[in-house]
Amino acid sequence: MLPIDLFKRMRIIAASIIFFTTIVFSFAQESEGSLIFSSVLTPETCVNSTDYSATSNPAAVINHLPVSGYIFYENRYNLPSLSVKGFASSYRTKLGVFQVGINRLGDKRFATSRYNFGLARRFGPVFSCSVRFNYFSHTMVGEREVGTLFSEVGILCDIKKNWVLGIHIVNPEGAKIDYTYYSEKLSSLYSVGIAYKLLNVAKVYSEFEITNSNTYLFGGLNIEMCRGLQMQGRMSFVNPVQFLGLAYLQKSLVCHVGFHHTLPLGWVSSVGLGIQFNN
Repeated sequence: MLPIDLFKRMRIIAASIIFFTTIVFSFAQESEGSLIFSSVLTPETCVNSTDYSATSNPAAVINHLPVSGYIFYENRYNLPSLSVKGFASSYRTKLGVFQVGINRLGDKRFATSRYNFGLARRFGPVFSCSVRFNYFSHTMVGEREVGTLFSEVGILCDIKKNWVLGIHIVNPEGAKIDYTYYSEKLSSLYSVGIAYKLLNVAKVYSEFEITNSNTYLFGGLNIEMCRGLQMQGRMSFVNPVQFLGLAYLQKSLVCHVGFHHTLPLGWVSSVGLGIQFNN
């Protein structure tokens, strides 16, 4: 007879296989502003309490060890000019957790970059908050570099045992970037999500996002297949956006691999590696 914990784990795995199979054989449209917002590498932009991305909820770094670093690469349609590379790092001090990051899309002919610097602090046992400042720049051969600043706020709250509430706001001031003959308003993001930890082996979450031109309602599932190996999935109930990924999580090491398919361009894949340790 199977132990009760193993039986529960097998039931969750069986349900997740059905969930992920639906994702893999779906077609999706890519969400807007993927350089300003989250990479497909980390599917939770709002309620992931162990996030390593340079673009997801900045309050998540409060859960890292005192020193952490993360690099990633996102291959879009096998086109180097559309691919994204990035780096994120955090360092804990008495004032809070300082964080820096950079994302870059493009090549020598055309590129957009996002640089950020922020501070995250924990207020009591359940509430964490972060403020991050970003510089977004655009470069093109034969043209001068242009850029602008915008802000970002992230909140994580352990509202109840096994329940986490997340809030993520990007560019609330509506910053604009001034080109030679015109100005363009950068996208803004308002996101709120809630996650529930199930049987210590899975996390189910839902997230509502509003951008300048779209509204998304996401549902997702992260499940620990075996010690340290996690399967991650995310799908939209409003617009057809899906994600499938694997993560290897240990105390000092994290590896991510992610995939999604977009119409009509094709596949987007991503890989990342992170480390964290005590100083």
